[in-house]
Amino acid sequence: MYIERFIHDADKSKLHDFLLSEKLTENLVYGYAEQDIVYRRIESEKSYIKMRAKKYVDIKDNIAMITLHNVKRTYRSVMEMKRELQKNESDKKKHSKGLTIDKLNALSYEICRHHHE
Repeated sequence: MYIERFIHDADKSKLHDFLLSEKLTENLVYGYAEQDIVYRRIESEKSYIKMRAKKYVDIKDNIAMITLHNVKRTYRSVMEMKRELQKNESDKKKHSKGLTIDKLNALSYEICRHHHE
């Protein structure tokens, strides 16, 4: 129902296959697996939002968990910060204490990594 009603047509089969219970034990390493995919959830007739589905399996403890995350908010925040830094790059060079693009890239990596945990 969720897939048929809320998922972009181009992503329906990808998400369906990802969520199949028969595939939970594929690609296990030492009894564990963690996988994720990005798909588009329909917001309105002409818009969608990017989502991330994460799947975690621990066969030893008999645990399977699937979570759905909105990736748009994190991505948008990081991109706004990058644009602001690029816009003010000359000012940032004058002040050595300001954030640099390299620092922001490292920060965005940490935000995304933490967001996926």
